[in-house]
Amino acid sequence: MKMPVISVVIPVYNVEKYLSKCLESITNQTYKNLEIICVDDGSTDKSQKILEEYSKKDSRIKILLQPNSGQGVARNRGIDEAAGDYIFFCDADDYLEQSAFEQLLSRIETTGADFVFFESNVFDDRNGNSVDNSFWGGGGYLDIFREKELFRYSDIPILLFKAFAPWNKFFRTSFLKENNISFDENLRFEDVIFHIKALLLASAVTYCPYHLYNYRYFTSTSCTERFKNSKESLDILEVIKNVENLLYDRKVDENILKLFVIWVFDILVCYYDNISDIYLKKTFRKRASYLFKQIKM
Repeated sequence: MKMPVISVVIPVYNVEKYLSKCLESITNQTYKNLEIICVDDGSTDKSQKILEEYSKKDSRIKILLQPNSGQGVARNRGIDEAAGDYIFFCDADDYLEQSAFEQLLSRIETTGADFVFFESNVFDDRNGNSVDNSFWGGGGYLDIFREKELFRYSDIPILLFKAFAPWNKFFRTSFLKENNISFDENLRFEDVIFHIKALLLASAVTYCPYHLYNYRYFTSTSCTERFKNSKESLDILEVIKNVENLLYDRKVDENILKLFVIWVFDILVCYYDNISDIYLKKTFRKRASYLFKQIKM
């Protein structure tokens, strides 16, 4: 019996300090039948050299080069190239627990789910201290996960607006490709629509309770910090509009639309409060106010 192939997609951009640990954690997995697709997004440091050194030692590593185009483009290229039965997106500055793929593969094949949610560890890069990672905290989500081997977004609607990162999920490749689920290539916050669309279209999702991924948190590169004085902070307004259109296209029920409005309000307040540039703050407030008034309630 042929063992399933897992395609691991890693966007790489100027991560020479962390890349080796990431690659080691993947090449040393207890489950070995992998293809490791590294998309170098125009790195200007030694990242490409590190990739080349590892590819000489491990034939499973495939290097794709592209001019700097962003994580959305890099991840989509990985999806296009993926030949595996399953696909996982890893950030190049993070790393996996050694048995991660073995456990995720067991869970998805046992349940027949379209994808798996799983737990992660989050730590502060400055000191290694753990950071609160309460994706599921409150609301009784864990109780529902434990009660139901398989669930859909309608069982836990708030999940549509939480845990957007792609690295806490393990997908069937066919599910993504057949449903044309991809990352936005033109806007920041490219994982929001990806996450919501995947949940809306999945026939069945499952949960793995193990902490299998280690996410390196940088205070200086959190979304609210990175974009607080950049025009890219305005991208969140376009993302919100795209989410609204998607929800209406899927004809979700009124309770989900209410959760959407609460999420929008929280997001707008968060980003507005973090902007210190006076002109940008004024522009954001004007556009956000107009956007919020246009939302269909």
